[in-house]
Amino acid sequence: MLNVLFRRVYNSLLAFSIMLLSNYTGNEPKFSNFFVEAFENGVYIRGLLLDAFENDFEEIFNSGILTSVIYDIEVVHGRSNILQKTFVNTAIWNFEIDRWIVHYGEENETIFVNSYEDLKRYISFIETFVFFDVEGIDIVDISISARLPVIHIPSIQKSIDLMVLWKMKAPQAKININMKVPR
Repeated sequence: MLNVLFRRVYNSLLAFSIMLLSNYTGNEPKFSNFFVEAFENGVYIRGLLLDAFENDFEEIFNSGILTSVIYDIEVVHGRSNILQKTFVNTAIWNFEIDRWIVHYGEENETIFVNSYEDLKRYISFIETFVFFDVEGIDIVDISISARLPVIHIPSIQKSIDLMVLWKMKAPQAKININMKVPR
């Protein structure tokens, strides 16, 4: 009961501060260099989203509202789209255990995080294996992008597009891989 009351009060304060964002800074997220390795049945990709949560996000992550980062990956050979894949990393503050719970949708793995710095790093982590038939394919182009959802703040019955905090710009990266390189 106390937990629910605290969450409502916190969400109201969060909504009020977001609406008045007089000190709004925004973020300019970008991707790190990716580690990419080609295999006989696809490509392994690992990297980080950088500078995505430095400003204006701590209150949102502390609110207890489920917050997501949506990653989209597209693999293209020539003009043919080989594969499109989307996965989501989520974070939510749990008032009962006083920690964030981060879930990696791609790996279906959940971890508990104690510090805000660790939270930013974990929710920004990208690791995936993109499976596709590499037979007859020499070079592929991989596009990776990230985006944020619209969140709903129940206490004020308002929705907020979190992309505003990224200045409405989704970070993107393009990788060109030669699938014929000896492994």
